[in-house]
Amino acid sequence: MPTSEITATGNWWLPDKEDKPARGTLRIGATGLGLELDGALDPIEPASTPQSYSPTWVQHETVCGDTDAGLFTLLKVQGMPFGLPPGSGTTEQYTVQAAIEAAVLEFPPSYAHLVFSTDYLDHWIRPEGPRAMAPVDDGPYGVTALRRQNFCSVDLGEGKVELYAFTRAKASQYSATIETQVVWGVTPNEPAPLYVMLQDWVGPLQNLVSFATLSPNRVADIRVSEATDTPLARVHLELRGDKLPASAPSYLWDHKLLLTPAVMRDHGAEIVAGWMRLSAEIPTVIARLLGRDYQTPTILEYYVSSVVQAAEGLHIALWNRRSRPADQHAARVRDCVQSIADPDLRTWAGQVLTNANGLSLRTRLAELVEHSREAGCPFLPENSNDFCRSLADYRNLVSHGTRASVEVSEIYWQASALTWVLRAIMLGRIGLEPDQVRRQFALNAEYQHAAHQLGWSTEE
Repeated sequence: MPTSEITATGNWWLPDKEDKPARGTLRIGATGLGLELDGALDPIEPASTPQSYSPTWVQHETVCGDTDAGLFTLLKVQGMPFGLPPGSGTTEQYTVQAAIEAAVLEFPPSYAHLVFSTDYLDHWIRPEGPRAMAPVDDGPYGVTALRRQNFCSVDLGEGKVELYAFTRAKASQYSATIETQVVWGVTPNEPAPLYVMLQDWVGPLQNLVSFATLSPNRVADIRVSEATDTPLARVHLELRGDKLPASAPSYLWDHKLLLTPAVMRDHGAEIVAGWMRLSAEIPTVIARLLGRDYQTPTILEYYVSSVVQAAEGLHIALWNRRSRPADQHAARVRDCVQSIADPDLRTWAGQVLTNANGLSLRTRLAELVEHSREAGCPFLPENSNDFCRSLADYRNLVSHGTRASVEVSEIYWQASALTWVLRAIMLGRIGLEPDQVRRQFALNAEYQHAAHQLGWSTEE
């Protein structure tokens, strides 16, 4: 989302048409990013094209600007201009997907380093307070000192990820200020376009913060550089929605987290490496599991079906076990279809039976419960048949309209408990020991409440 209110007026041009700029204004604010120009970026000559006065949808991958607020590089600039040249009296409107407060050296732009933070990253990691710091600048207006705290650093093969905090302290004769910010730093092996870095790096790491804190965490600040030794440039993204409150919510206390600051300090590298592997294995499952945090409260049917689909997807992605071995199933299908005389019926039966070797949803849920128990999830009942049957029946009722006897009063808490089953498995997959998972779950008030509502014993 835009990180500040900016209005930048100046000349804008396409990289290959620097000699044909258009005058206009870039506006960055809570409502998004927009570019308003006097004329089109790529004007069409009316004499050669009589239809030039009809709006035509265009997308420019890169637009450059030299403004009163500095240099800008705009990415994915889209609009439906009339195509008239500057000075024609028309105002062209464009939407902008990303605005970078710097010029770029080559097109399309690629970046060697990216740094970003999220809304609650500082509150989650909780860096140490200021200590004695050596001054780095003793100027006429005061003394400035810097300090960096490293929490983890891991080389993932495709690039390097760091989690660290930096503190800036400035003191003068009349005042003193201290600022601390925790950030992710990403350095891919090869420079990559911004949107590739957002998808491959920023998205998964942002999801890790949301998963660990059990709360939505939006990207609050992004900066990029074309080389590791060049200054970072701020990036403004076209992401709608207000920034989350700056104050730390109560659910970021240790006993309400999945991953505490102490765990991240001790095992951060292993957790980050495991999470990035898991993100590549089950991206859809993670999206379904975390998607509810970014949406307004919705109907029960959507919530339950989304959680159950995440569970089904997790089981298929990680184990994908069949009801019977493939050779046994093929033999059973062959024996069945050979006894059918009607050729059309035989063909149809063969197609249906061949694809009928998957496990039932109830069986998948039951196996997930057992995997979760092994991963350290506490309070689970010894017999989970009713729990799994109820969730499977309700999902089938919502998805297929089947007739089923479902206790709707319990289904919400069953779906809530199922999310904790999935979380325990995912924590185990990224490197946490069962004792660590059990200890954190046993302290979590939300999980305890869900277990209590379902009549599960919370005594360990």
